[in-house]
Amino acid sequence: MFDACLTMRLIIIGIKDVFADSTELQYASSRLLSSLPASATRVFANVDDWAALEKFAVVQVDAAGLMDGDHVLLLAHAALMPAPGTLAALAAALDAGAGAALAFDSRHPCPALGPDYFTVRGIERYAASLAKCMVFPYGENPFPPSVLMLSAGQLRRGDWRASVVCVPGAYAHDFSSYHQGRREEVISLVPVAASCVLDVGGGEGGFLEALKAARACETHLAEFSETACLAASSRVDRVWPGDFMRSEFDKKFDCITFLDVLEHTEWPAQWLVRARQLLRTDGCVIASIPNVGHWSVVADLLEGRWDYAPAGIHCITHLRFFTKVGVEQLMAEAGYEIVTIEATRSEIPEWFNLPGDRGRLVVDREALATYSFLILARPYQ
Repeated sequence: MFDACLTMRLIIIGIKDVFADSTELQYASSRLLSSLPASATRVFANVDDWAALEKFAVVQVDAAGLMDGDHVLLLAHAALMPAPGTLAALAAALDAGAGAALAFDSRHPCPALGPDYFTVRGIERYAASLAKCMVFPYGENPFPPSVLMLSAGQLRRGDWRASVVCVPGAYAHDFSSYHQGRREEVISLVPVAASCVLDVGGGEGGFLEALKAARACETHLAEFSETACLAASSRVDRVWPGDFMRSEFDKKFDCITFLDVLEHTEWPAQWLVRARQLLRTDGCVIASIPNVGHWSVVADLLEGRWDYAPAGIHCITHLRFFTKVGVEQLMAEAGYEIVTIEATRSEIPEWFNLPGDRGRLVVDREALATYSFLILARPYQ
């Protein structure tokens, strides 16, 4: 992703292992590290605080004997995916007189053009559009940054904030919050009478924490990641660590949720059958499943692209891909009747021009505008 930059001598990364036992974030880290120029020395600070990262970087600059004009790249962590040309754009801004050059990122997007992408190719398209925006002063972008380039001299003096700019075309997607989603849009689907809820593969327990605040129900998390289980332990009533298919549950549940989980399994119907065995009478399952027929995927395919990513429809750990018909078949195969199926929509952009129906091709625009499906289902009686 990064272009070669002869003036960049040092790369400081706050944390290498953002989530050591997460395949998705490890993939993000490996992609980032493999894309950094080999000519620059890289050092891991292993700190998650920006002030500590800056202090660490000053020590490293002096230890490396860098000249004041040498460029230094600071990365908050390794779960970042910069768009192509990001490094070159930051370096050009420094060469043009900026005291420091800041990349926009998914947590701190450009005020004039919010993110409108869903895939790796989409990040590239977005960054190309962002390159047409004006330069924004530092004060309009919240601190701390994810990607910052500055000179060794500015770093030593600590006065870079006075002349930092947010550079158009310099952009990075931040994947570090992958396991922290609260999924509050799902709460309304959970039956009011559900007093005991199990969330399968719910990461750090964000959804259950939000659900308990809204419903005061008993919350249980089944999660494979030990790191996520540790983080979730203070947010949920009980954590069931390990493989959901092998865990020995000593109780049953009113509702079991699979929020963007089933597509990661080899045999999703078996997971649903297992859930059926754990449901109380009149219990239900709720699932969120991404739609591989979304316009973002179709657009990439039309351009000859399918790039795996740390998250999203093209997530590197997805083993199964679904459209609405596939979702309906999955639920029927596992012994469930769908009560409701809702579309999480992301409208087709104006630039995505499709011809009218031609011959045998019938364009389903509703499917194209559906990013994922939210399903409430109950076992057949």
